[in-house]
Amino acid sequence: MQKLNLPKDFTSRPITLEDAKEITDLFNLNSYEMAGINEFFVEGTINNWEMPGFNLETDSRKVLNSDRNIIAACEVWAVAETPVHPFVWVRVHPNYRGKGLGTALTGWGENRAKKVFDLVPSDARVIMRSSTIDGFPPAKELLENLGMTVTRYDFDMKIEMNAQPELAKWPEGIIVDTFQYPNEEQFKAIYLADAEAFQDHFGFVPEDPVKGFERFKHHFIGAKETFDPDIWFLAMDGKEIAGICLCRKWSHEDKEMGWVSSLGVRRKWRRRGIGKALLQHCFLAYWQRGFKKVGLGVDADSLTGALSLYKSVGMKVIRRYDSFTKELRAGKDLSTVEVSD
Repeated sequence: MQKLNLPKDFTSRPITLEDAKEITDLFNLNSYEMAGINEFFVEGTINNWEMPGFNLETDSRKVLNSDRNIIAACEVWAVAETPVHPFVWVRVHPNYRGKGLGTALTGWGENRAKKVFDLVPSDARVIMRSSTIDGFPPAKELLENLGMTVTRYDFDMKIEMNAQPELAKWPEGIIVDTFQYPNEEQFKAIYLADAEAFQDHFGFVPEDPVKGFERFKHHFIGAKETFDPDIWFLAMDGKEIAGICLCRKWSHEDKEMGWVSSLGVRRKWRRRGIGKALLQHCFLAYWQRGFKKVGLGVDADSLTGALSLYKSVGMKVIRRYDSFTKELRAGKDLSTVEVSD
């Protein structure tokens, strides 16, 4: 493993669980500077680090100053069964920019990301990813200097409700249900419905459902502070799940805003208004809980037209994320890049 080439008086170590509060504060310092939001919380940070397949010892590095304070950090995410899109996440304390820390960490992250060469088919194309909020100049300059380019955008969207939302209009034969946690059989069915719906999402790569379910389960219910099965809405056609709208108690950045973590409709049931009905149903549910705002994230060039759907129900773009990529190895693209009818 490549060592970090750091300036004098700086040292690096793997991140540990005991660093959660300090790392979360560092991440929030960056997000507040970029967009005026604190989007991280300690329980969520720990839950991320405990994701199956992620190893703090080998997949992370922190940089310490002479006072032993953490002033930069890097995480490399390649937990998928076929990790052809390793994600490198680097954040540096604003007071320590311009010292080469971001360059050193991102270079280390790129080297670490190449570990996936041994985990994917030998002819598979491997693309490293990273992101920043809306062209934030320091991050943009850093990533471009390292050979990364912006290839896609993601949006955060929000609706502000000034009056009680209208009742959802469900297609004939469709009823809405909720997740009867901890029903494991239903939980697996929800995962499979989510996976099928998102097979048409740009960058999707099929995976073993057993391993995929464990990561799905950990991601959605590991951070118990925001998990609530009563706002996991299921559009049911008889005993089959036609679509899902999986919400959390509140947005990480704003406890007065609800958040849709995953919204999807399986192929067989598309173009019948189920996605719109699920959204309207969740808006009303949040309203009844006293929330006047609901948000979600979306691929700006969604292959299934999700952006148009969200705009049609009154949601507006509030923030843009720039997705940077760099090809680490040429080859066959194993991920979804287009949708055929």
